Amino acid sequence: MATNFGFMPVLEGKRYFISYKSEDAERVGAITRRLNEMGVPMWYDYGIEKGEYWEKEINRNIKASEAVIIFATKALFAANDTWVRIEFDVAKMYGKKRYVVWLDALDPYEHPEDVHDDLKIWYWNVARLQGIKVAGCSVDRITQTMVTEFHLIQGMPPQPPSPTFQPTEAKAEPIAIQTNKKTSSARW
Repeated sequence: MATNFGFMPVLEGKRYFISYKSEDAERVGAITRRLNEMGVPMWYDYGIEKGEYWEKEINRNIKASEAVIIFATKALFAANDTWVRIEFDVAKMYGKKRYVVWLDALDPYEHPEDVHDDLKIWYWNVARLQGIKVAGCSVDRITQTMVTEFHLIQGMPPQPPSPTFQPTEAKAEPIAIQTNKKTSSARW
């Protein structure tokens, strides 16, 4: 089943495409939820299943996005079986900006096992892009750095956060949840 970060992806207008390894969904979800609260419009793969339709949606949404934000982790570079690499190439084909958020410290010189042998050239292509190294940082620090370094809101008024909904295993429409106005986060 496709990922559920707890908010609806933005389907039209200015938005950023979120590219991540599925094993990192929990960490990326915490970051994207905070970015959503800050008004950063994002698209991710909620509500679509793997297959032909999924590939068309990925391509369509990369093409429609302002930029692709790639979350680089040890899981991403551990095996040569990732869709993120395809998303990276599609973004390049469409001439989209590609930003990298390094959630893990990777050093293929000191620790060759950090990067799968078949991905070493791709690693260096990713490492050349505009990126931020935020391994070990809090979610608030990561999101503030992303907004500042990648100018995610600059030049546009912040968008209202996308509606939140309860995570679900069943294929169903999102359900709006009530939040306590005294706190800034929803309960999951």
